[in-house]
Amino acid sequence: MRFNQLKSTLNKAVLAVTILLLGASASFAQTVGLTAAPTNALLPDGQQVPMWGYTCDAASITAKTCLPSNPNAGANWSPVVITTTPGSNLTINLTNNLPAAVPETSLVIVGQLGELVRGYRTVVGGDRKARRAFPPSSQTVIAGLNSANVVNSNSTNSLLPGISMMTLNPNYPPARVRDVNMTIEQPFKDGSVLRVSYVFTHGSNLDQNYQYNNAPSTYVWETATGTTPPTGTFAGTATRPYDQTTWGGNVVSLKTGWSNDSALQLNYQRPFKKGVAYQIFYVYSRAFRVGGNTFRDNVLYPAANFAPGVPHSR
Repeated sequence: MRFNQLKSTLNKAVLAVTILLLGASASFAQTVGLTAAPTNALLPDGQQVPMWGYTCDAASITAKTCLPSNPNAGANWSPVVITTTPGSNLTINLTNNLPAAVPETSLVIVGQLGELVRGYRTVVGGDRKARRAFPPSSQTVIAGLNSANVVNSNSTNSLLPGISMMTLNPNYPPARVRDVNMTIEQPFKDGSVLRVSYVFTHGSNLDQNYQYNNAPSTYVWETATGTTPPTGTFAGTATRPYDQTTWGGNVVSLKTGWSNDSALQLNYQRPFKKGVAYQIFYVYSRAFRVGGNTFRDNVLYPAANFAPGVPHSR
């Protein structure tokens, strides 16, 4: 058995993945026992899926402070619901009954300002215990609890400058390959043959990412304008070439890339004779491409990202 405790003052009801804290009408100190252990989940098609999850102990179920969210789950696993009172003290006894390969488990109540509690496997000399405080969270919005209407869709003021998006060019044809080849073959009296081939391959409509609103570096901006980059609300957008108030590093995928490959192939083939047959060949190829590998090495930048040339007289 592995065991640990978490004590904290609950300021609000908090929704977690497998644990739901609900407010009650009375205010008093409460103790809840949770056990992390292997179990099975019953799927709608009747299959049993092995997993692990939290379950309430018998005392908590009797006191109705911790109950399965699905009262009809029976022997199948169900998420648990912990009922407590805002402002009361809650002690959670966490027991780790997971396999030996999982030496510890932990419990974090999402959005709760308190402590992280861990359960450890029993070792010689007693239980290992640990308690570690984490910094108070500045987050006040909790998904599913008070997140409704957080973003006002009737105004763009809720969205900060610098929004980025990726789009496809309306003209987005499939990639194409064209191949031209020529072979000269010379047979010999012993039945062998020498072949010399030239193969030219051209690819077109390869993808390229054009970052048309990419911001220039500080050096380029100062060289081009003679001023320091702007600060304040629009610091992240003011130096961008396409839009200076709303959009960030937008990307459009184009089909403007291409590739070429020129290859010389030499082949000498001796047919089966006196128990021996063999081939000797050599390939010399010069290949290059501009496009076809998206964001990895085929990114196009606007002219504003490059420092202006230095004028000179001839």
